[in-house]
Amino acid sequence: MKYHIHENGWTVIVDEIDLKTITQEDINYLAKLIAKNTCVVIRDQFLTSEEEVRVIKMFKDPYSFDPDNREAEAGYRNCIVPDSEGYVIRVTGDVDEHGNPGFAGDDDELKWHCNDATRHERRSIVWL
Repeated sequence: MKYHIHENGWTVIVDEIDLKTITQEDINYLAKLIAKNTCVVIRDQFLTSEEEVRVIKMFKDPYSFDPDNREAEAGYRNCIVPDSEGYVIRVTGDVDEHGNPGFAGDDDELKWHCNDATRHERRSIVWL
């Protein structure tokens, strides 16, 4: 894995990595980079939902949305990517083939990007 620090001084840009073949050791290293630098950017990864879920589960205690939790997950239910076990949400204002908008139809809906910073129990990693 090769990376560099963005000119802002804190964002890590990963230059060489393949998430399709990433190891637990690589994930542990990425987690340390995230803990130290807050934001790690990995571009040009073309993963299936199944591959994304495999990577997400390698992080400690990832959050998944429960489509059956009608009260807590109401705003997310139609945004969950099929076959992602609730770990991946469509972040877009566009509608899907069933006419359901993704999450992020307007600025207020993007609050989850920071994992609701007002919640004390928030997760330390948000996967986009």
